[in-house]
Amino acid sequence: MKKITAFVMAALTAVSATSAVAGGIDPIAVEPEPTVVAGPTSSSSGGLLVLLLLGVALAAVAGGGTDDTAE
Repeated sequence: MKKITAFVMAALTAVSATSAVAGGIDPIAVEPEPTVVAGPTSSSSGGLLVLLLLGVALAAVAGGGTDDTAE
């Protein structure tokens, strides 16, 4: 009976030792958030729109109307 008790005690010790040595919870690794750097834009459509509106205005002024009223 002493052999069985010794075997059971050894088994219980081994089982409890493995769970105790299994380790704890890993600390949560917090990743840094990426930073966004606002750079200059390279869009040229704004300048094109201004030139287009200027051309339409010049065409409207230059076109005028005909004043063919004979007095």
